[in-house]
Amino acid sequence: MIEVNAYLSQLTTDTEEVITFIKTEVMNLDESRLSHKSDSRSWSILECIEHMNIATRHYIDIIAIKLPQALSKNTSPVKYFKSGLLGKLSIKAMSPTANQEIKSKVKTFSRFEPVTALSKGKSAVIGEFLQLNETLLDQLSKARHVNVNAIRIKSGIGSIIRFKLPDAFGFVVGHNQRHVLQIKRLL
Repeated sequence: MIEVNAYLSQLTTDTEEVITFIKTEVMNLDESRLSHKSDSRSWSILECIEHMNIATRHYIDIIAIKLPQALSKNTSPVKYFKSGLLGKLSIKAMSPTANQEIKSKVKTFSRFEPVTALSKGKSAVIGEFLQLNETLLDQLSKARHVNVNAIRIKSGIGSIIRFKLPDAFGFVVGHNQRHVLQIKRLL
């Protein structure tokens, strides 16, 4: 069992660190540096950020529907939650290890490919990243007031896999941390 408030607090801190990294280490880079690719198969920094945007948007758009529904039902918040098996495995596969390593490669589904990043440009991609992650922080805060065990979020793979709300948050944050490590390698 995982204590809900402590878990959400950690995800909030992790998200704030990702935002700070983008603001301090990436935002001031010029467009050519952000668009540079080391080879034809790799992503640029801007494409990494756009990929994070696509994935984050998928989850926060669903949470933006489910969370207000739960808030309107006045469900009582719970102190603990038990991570679902698929949620736990997905977060573990996606998130960096404690010593900042990526243990497993994960194939990107075509709908999550950052094909429009370079045409959108720096301002649009980074602006959207910051907005999405501010929304994520707001959702993490609101989740403290509902029964997180009762909310299921469709995964990016499809409705065959549904995460408990805290697992969905953990997946998004782990995914962002994973790609921040990728950006750090590119820098």
